[in-house]
Amino acid sequence: DINEGLTVTLNMVKNELKYNCTVHTDLEPLPIIDAFPSKLNQVFMNLLINAVQSITDSGDIYIRTFKKASYIVVEVKDSGSGIPAGVLPHIFTPFFTSKPVGEGTGIGLSISHGIIEQHHGKIEVISKEGKGSCFSVYIPVKLK
Repeated sequence: DINEGLTVTLNMVKNELKYNCTVHTDLEPLPIIDAFPSKLNQVFMNLLINAVQSITDSGDIYIRTFKKASYIVVEVKDSGSGIPAGVLPHIFTPFFTSKPVGEGTGIGLSISHGIIEQHHGKIEVISKEGKGSCFSVYIPVKLK
């Protein structure tokens, strides 16, 4: 249950989010799929932590789930700093980070990308510097 996994993950990172973020959720009813829940929750956690870290003072994080064709889509959108166009092609590369030394390892998005590939899905990102980012995770529906 993707929505249940997102809810559990949100509860786990609640303390990280509550100080400078308002979280908005729009979770549509979804089919139950055959997946590795703890691995997917790790992806959601990585996306949420990155989203909150991109917000300097205060901002919003929008989490939306829906079904599109044969995929479940999970969107994590933030009103943070966005990703510079020159950095965008490298964000899934292992150990690549645009964060200052000591603030990022550069493996969160790489691991997330690998987990979604294990599920035969994909991650897409749209970002505009100064306007925020939207990560869309597509997980194929393989009914349980």
